Amino acid sequence: MINNKIMGENFLNTMNLSIEYLKKALENAKFILSKKPRSEEAKKIKADALLNISNAYLVLGKFDKNYNKALRKAEEALKYSKEINYLISEGKCFNLFGNIYF
Repeated sequence: MINNKIMGENFLNTMNLSIEYLKKALENAKFILSKKPRSEEAKKIKADALLNISNAYLVLGKFDKNYNKALRKAEEALKYSKEINYLISEGKCFNLFGNIYF
């Protein structure tokens, strides 16, 4: 028989670890951009990291019914994606908004 408490703890640990690594990717992209502000690759990594952090918070929101962090990060990701004209990321952001509001 599966212990739901253990599954819940494993889920939270895994999601928190995921968010930790995604935040490190975001920090790395910001560092690269501080040295090379025109790096298109770093700009896309930053946009993708913001979007993926929001997705991780969305999954957590399904667990604890709190979608505020997901929404804030999605808004930040959309704003940045528009700034750098990264259309794929913009589309993914709107998809994410649909998932959050669904």
